[in-house]
Amino acid sequence: MQRRTAVWPAPDELVELMGDVSGNELNGWGETEDRQPTLVMWANPAKIAHGPVQVRMTEEFVAHRELRSVLRLDDRHTPAPISSERTVRSPADWVHELTDFATSDLGHNVELVAVTKPRTEWFFEGRTSEMPWIILLAIAMDHAELATAPEHTSAIEVHRQYNRGTAAARALADWIRMQGFGAAAGGLNASKSGFSTSTARSTSRVLRGHATGLRTLELIRTCCFISRSRPVQTWRRWPLP
Repeated sequence: MQRRTAVWPAPDELVELMGDVSGNELNGWGETEDRQPTLVMWANPAKIAHGPVQVRMTEEFVAHRELRSVLRLDDRHTPAPISSERTVRSPADWVHELTDFATSDLGHNVELVAVTKPRTEWFFEGRTSEMPWIILLAIAMDHAELATAPEHTSAIEVHRQYNRGTAAARALADWIRMQGFGAAAGGLNASKSGFSTSTARSTSRVLRGHATGLRTLELIRTCCFISRSRPVQTWRRWPLP
């Protein structure tokens, strides 16, 4: 099959910044046991194998006029207070209501909603959650824009949708808090009694040597390469408390 775009060879100076650690080694290529995944990017550059590459990428992003418009360089969010009165709903009604909110304009129109219990192997090394439930919010990216990589237009689409995912997680966490339950988006602390929403940097999974591509909120926020025409789906495991 003929490629639609030419193979992009990384500049020598960028390859040099990679050092001797292979991305396949970090991602668990060839491993046969499940394990917590290793952070690759978007963390403290001094604590990750390819920190110099992240620094270089960040410098490029900040220097690019059009990319600067989608970077959250001074991002702040104050979670809504937890209501003293708890809303009572059946598990099915909870999923119905939170799905309706997350897929609405107020919830930033996410493409997929799921509810389940967290598992240790979904979190990056050294990270975990004491929340009893996680909610997954899937965000679709525009394939036509992604296909322009390595042009800056691809990076703009990625940042735009990650921003939407972050906004959606925060909005849903605030909605849950206003129902009287703890909920956290973006790695914020919350009451142990409730739902959890972690950042895309908080979770992933390595399974039989391959990264699944699942990045979570605790809600789990994830930017998924799914079709925009795909109908909203809800996946759940019962019972919710």
